[in-house]
Amino acid sequence: MLTAIPVVGVMHLRRWGLVSLTALACLGAPLVFAAWEPPSLLTLIASAAMAAVPAVVVGVVWALAQQLDAARAAAARAAGLDELTGLLNRHGLAMRVGPLVRAASRAGEHVSVVVADVDHFKRVNDTHGHLVGDRVLVAVADALRGTVREDDLLVRWGGEEIALVARGEARRVTRLAERLRVAVEAVDEPGLPRVTVSLGTASTPAPPRTTDGSASELSARLLDRADAALYEAKRTGRNRVCHSGPLTTVATLADEAQPAPTAAAAAAAAATTGPEPSVVTLPADPVVALPSTAVPPIP
Repeated sequence: MLTAIPVVGVMHLRRWGLVSLTALACLGAPLVFAAWEPPSLLTLIASAAMAAVPAVVVGVVWALAQQLDAARAAAARAAGLDELTGLLNRHGLAMRVGPLVRAASRAGEHVSVVVADVDHFKRVNDTHGHLVGDRVLVAVADALRGTVREDDLLVRWGGEEIALVARGEARRVTRLAERLRVAVEAVDEPGLPRVTVSLGTASTPAPPRTTDGSASELSARLLDRADAALYEAKRTGRNRVCHSGPLTTVATLADEAQPAPTAAAAAAAAATTGPEPSVVTLPADPVVALPSTAVPPIP
């Protein structure tokens, strides 16, 4: 009974509470034993052995509990990571995007998304095999990881698509996307074909009030916009960056309390501002890269 008390404490108490219960059990066990037996050398040895039993049992259970906690933490981390590249997966993004959007809101920054897709990746798999294709994806992921900030979220979005969710001032995403393109273009590993990526971007000011659900919804809308810009980059030649048009203002709790505009007001606003562009390709903008001739095509 005295041993069971600190064992239960392993699961429920902090360190000092556990130490106190263990000390009580270690002292109580020999006292109880001595009260029932006449004093002798054998009684002394038995009392010492009984005093050690609770400490040993608690130590073993404590070690097992620590290993279980470590395994749970590792499983939680693994659940949010892509097994091949070590980047976040979609579940990992959903767990981390809320804090990022709230930090951007407090700082008055934009939330931006870049979606990158490896050009001609099917040709890489068909020509060199899927094992080489996997190595190419790992090399691309490593190149992108070395280009972004520690608090940026890099996600393997699916197949050969990798997405980045970041915060910062409005123009950061255009410069960052070009750096990502150049970083992949510069990858030259023995035994791997050289590849390029096409990229699409989208950005919007962070809303003033955000929940985890609304942050996930915001990132999903930005990813859709960036994906549309990505396909425009593919259509116009690959190995380049295309920028999405502005995202429609995300409704906040305060906005939702406002009455909806009338049809006449909406028509007048549309006539004044014109239709919202979906994808903007800027040929004169140095951020939009021309197809590179430095990288030989994959045979």
